[in-house]
Amino acid sequence: LCDRRQRQMCIRDRYHTAVEDMESAAAAQLCLSYGVPFLGVRILSNSIVNGEKFDEAVGIDGQKFMLSLIDQMREYM
Repeated sequence: LCDRRQRQMCIRDRYHTAVEDMESAAAAQLCLSYGVPFLGVRILSNSIVNGEKFDEAVGIDGQKFMLSLIDQMREYM
């Protein structure tokens, strides 16, 4: 068995990830079980940890990104 740090490094090396999204795991597993396509999109922020101030433009850009992504995904639905 691997400790937590080793597991994280193994996942990053294997899947070329920068973060892990455990909150969406249950929904992803359920979709996989029923053959339903799943895409999780998250916005990550460490502003409290890094002492950064809230930037409203980040939220606005996130909304624009999601609207654009939804428009692009409509081609496949």
